[in-house]
Amino acid sequence: MLPPVASCPQPRNAVQSAATPKRRFSGIALFSIALRVQAETMMPEFVVTANRLSEMEQRYPDLQEDSGLNPYRVAPSSRLSVQKFSAEQIEALKPTDIFDLLNHAVGVLTLYQGRKIPYSVRIRGDLYFGYIIDGVYVPSEAGARILQNLPVAAIEQVEVVRDSTALTLGPMVDFGRPSGAPNDGFIIVRTRRPLKTEAGALARTESFQTDSESVHAGSAGDLGYASARLNHYQTDGKTDYYMAKESNSGMLRAGLDLFGLRGEFAAYHDETRQQIQAGDPKETLLGLQRWQLAPLRTTFWGGTLSSQFNGIWGEEHSTVFTASGFHVDANQINGTLLPGIAPSMIPNLEDLAGYDLKHTVRFGDTLLRIGGQHMHWDTPTGASYYENFPREEIIRGAFATLEQGLFDRLLTIDLAGRLDDQFIIKGVDHYYADPMRYSLPDIVNRNLPASRFATLGFSLQPGDYLKFNGRAYYAQQGAVQTVIPLPGIQLHPEGQKKAELGLTYERWAAFHPALTGFFVRIQNVKYPARSVRDREGIVTTEWNETNTNRYGFEFMLNGQFRSALGNSRYRFGWTYISGDTTTQDYGRTAPPNTYTFSLQHDADPWQINLSLLRVEKFFSNWKAVDGRLHPIGDFLRMDANLSRSFQAGPAVTRLSLYGRNLLGQNYETQLGFRDPGAMLGIELRLDL
Repeated sequence: MLPPVASCPQPRNAVQSAATPKRRFSGIALFSIALRVQAETMMPEFVVTANRLSEMEQRYPDLQEDSGLNPYRVAPSSRLSVQKFSAEQIEALKPTDIFDLLNHAVGVLTLYQGRKIPYSVRIRGDLYFGYIIDGVYVPSEAGARILQNLPVAAIEQVEVVRDSTALTLGPMVDFGRPSGAPNDGFIIVRTRRPLKTEAGALARTESFQTDSESVHAGSAGDLGYASARLNHYQTDGKTDYYMAKESNSGMLRAGLDLFGLRGEFAAYHDETRQQIQAGDPKETLLGLQRWQLAPLRTTFWGGTLSSQFNGIWGEEHSTVFTASGFHVDANQINGTLLPGIAPSMIPNLEDLAGYDLKHTVRFGDTLLRIGGQHMHWDTPTGASYYENFPREEIIRGAFATLEQGLFDRLLTIDLAGRLDDQFIIKGVDHYYADPMRYSLPDIVNRNLPASRFATLGFSLQPGDYLKFNGRAYYAQQGAVQTVIPLPGIQLHPEGQKKAELGLTYERWAAFHPALTGFFVRIQNVKYPARSVRDREGIVTTEWNETNTNRYGFEFMLNGQFRSALGNSRYRFGWTYISGDTTTQDYGRTAPPNTYTFSLQHDADPWQINLSLLRVEKFFSNWKAVDGRLHPIGDFLRMDANLSRSFQAGPAVTRLSLYGRNLLGQNYETQLGFRDPGAMLGIELRLDL
């Protein structure tokens, strides 16, 4: 029997008597050190991380930037715009989850809006991103719900790849969206693999009665590796915010190198019971909702087989094949504070099975990669907020990319093309926006017109320090079908044209600037113009289309210093967006300026980290009580932590004090859903 809405889920101490004291943190004293810094000329960037990654790359060639065994390899013209977080950087930032981590990337803003799809990610103003976790493709809406429970301690690397770079990685159209609307790129997550025989444990206790624990063990040898991890997380959440959660998860990874073949397998499962944060009833019409997932069960798995060999004419061949899938089984409980209305129980089921094949041929300064994907997605209980409207789709896609190095690779030119075909086995037409008010026409065995994508890029290094890169991107979705236009209006396929031009100067390790300008033009964006009711009371939507232009730049600056007091490294990012920034993203505009800053100082055995996120004011009218636009954003978030390591024989223990949102700002990235404020914590980590 399911617990009542008001009390489910019930982690430890979720309900306490008034006489039971709660643990509190009065504060964490973080100190600063005045440094007289002397820059080391041409010191390699991020020395500690680079040594670790170099060791990882030698052990796992799929991490090597230029390897044909890397299924997520991108062209040299894209690497300035692709952002990566290593395990060491993630450990230094101590994020809550993967969405918290993404806020530290330049040009990326994670938005929280509660309900069934709690998170969305906006990158340069774009909205729709797929996720790839150990080869498992996860659509944007499913990822927004299930990835918040993936423990960050289990992550080896996170990579943000935008659309103009992503054609070779996966399908550029997403499931559950109308007429093959394009993806805007991918967020790639690789989970940890061992370098040697190792084991460890981690325990955290935080504000809001939050605790988490994890243990892991693994071993790596000449023939392969194996590892396992168990995790537990529970929180009561801030009082009256309705955000209690309890989650248990486990992960297995294994690899085998034999007879010139490399095989890897990853599997993950979690069982979660969580309340979905309530909105503020003074601001949003959703303020009286009390939703929860009890339980939410997620399983995903992926297997990869790869090989590399030299051909008879001296060319190098690499092949990577991946089979993967995920399954979600959840019970969604939609409750309300309104009297006399009982909670409704809504099952959520979702499955995806996918196959991915890539083959790379390298001959001198020429590289050719071809491949494709086949994916079958099924949600018998309905996608998004279209409950009880089953949807099943198949996406098939193929790509080819060619890179040519010229003038001893001082100049590299790349060209890529992709074709995606989307077949809807069954579903309803999502151009009818509200399933509670409109009659939704069925879709049965409909093959959408193919969506086309193309990119052209270059990378130029005229000297030892200065680099230029540029890219142009074009996408056209299949023509819309069964969409009713306004009288006298003809609707056309949506087209996207994007361009970026960047430069970076790499002479000084202490001062490494990079600047990228970008322009986006989206043609024939559909929007609902009006609703019409016929004589039988059936409501239909009539649509119109428009063009939008968006432009801006990203400025990045990073470097590191060495002094008698230790090593320091910093990273600064500034993203500026202008033009048509109003979108259909739940009634939100986009913040014109976003700034990120991080600073790490190592003075063995001490380490101190500071990160800042500044988001300017933007606006939302989604579900507003008064229907008007209201300012959101406009906040400065500060996170910091202080750690000390202790060596005891082969064991290394690290004690950390940390805080998130230390300025206590109850900011909103969606109207009515506020951050709970300052959070303080203690972490104890043991590595063998």
